[in-house]
Amino acid sequence: MKRGTKSMVPKGFSRRSVLQGSAAIGVASVIGGTLGLAKNARAQPANVHYELAIDFLDDARVYNGNLLGPTMRIRPGDTLDVDLINNLPALHDDCTDNHNQEHGLNTTNFHTHGLHVSPSTDSTGEFDADNVFVSLVPEDQIVACEEVCGVDVKTMFRYGSNRFRFELPDDHITGTFWYHAHKHGSTAVQVGDGLAGPLIVEDEPGVMPDYIEQAVERIFFVTNRGMMLVDEQGGGEMNPEITMRPGEVQRWRVINGTGNGTDFAFMRPNIANLEMHLIAFDGVTQDRRIPVDYEALDEPWFNPSALASGNRADFIVRAPSVAEPRDTLRSTNLSRVVDMPIKIEGAPVDALWSNEDTLPGRGAYPVRRY
Repeated sequence: MKRGTKSMVPKGFSRRSVLQGSAAIGVASVIGGTLGLAKNARAQPANVHYELAIDFLDDARVYNGNLLGPTMRIRPGDTLDVDLINNLPALHDDCTDNHNQEHGLNTTNFHTHGLHVSPSTDSTGEFDADNVFVSLVPEDQIVACEEVCGVDVKTMFRYGSNRFRFELPDDHITGTFWYHAHKHGSTAVQVGDGLAGPLIVEDEPGVMPDYIEQAVERIFFVTNRGMMLVDEQGGGEMNPEITMRPGEVQRWRVINGTGNGTDFAFMRPNIANLEMHLIAFDGVTQDRRIPVDYEALDEPWFNPSALASGNRADFIVRAPSVAEPRDTLRSTNLSRVVDMPIKIEGAPVDALWSNEDTLPGRGAYPVRRY
């Protein structure tokens, strides 16, 4: 991704288109099990801009014509601008005396799940920030809420399009997050349709061990339709076969973006001898990597590969030279098994690896820019 103020409009859409230190010593990091200094200079803060247009794809509300929004990548200290354009037809269904029933189905907003940012406006007061009480209605929507909800509620409505601005502090943690619609009364419907996407606060160079920093990265997004291998421009491949070369090391960022809050998505590869370790959870780097136990279904809250709705988990995985098949499991009352079919093929690769399980942990906060 090119950083800066250039609009990051995904291709294929034609409409409107925790470790602090001083600047003198840099970032201390774990490299192959030992402590070292950050290898690269840190980037300066940037203004990163994305445009999301909401339309129908068949019967689903989607961003930029895809069943999943583009992957947004930012760094600590950046300012993220999102121009949200609501092209949906007007329904005039925003005002209700029962807020716990579905309403405002074509009314939306924008929430960054997990970011430590303002819940009201940006620092200037000019732009909305992560305010889930904001409602972006279609251009021609009639909002007659004074009679039902009171005058103050109507001040939170925006018409047609709106810019949301998110100002990350310099010491914001890095990790895997996501964004989605969060309009009360229509959140489950809209997220289930596809109004969501990955949001990555990128690691500072040299903070993570080399074998993680150099690993091939893949993002998997669990949706109501199944698991998607993400295309960073938007959308992706649904229920894919995952190809790995013998000895290859990959970093998997997994996001459970389903609207079902009653069970856990249990990530289960189909080969028994895949090395798979949890390295971060809900955007927080662990103190050490944790081996995944594929069989612990009865108490999924103790299983690092079981994700409740909204959870994110980062795994470092290494492919064996020869795959050993695993028996298929069925879902339980608590865990919905998400199969991850893996195919080992191609020439072996001598990827960087370490038997040291130490990670930077919760102290892996970036150094403030200077």
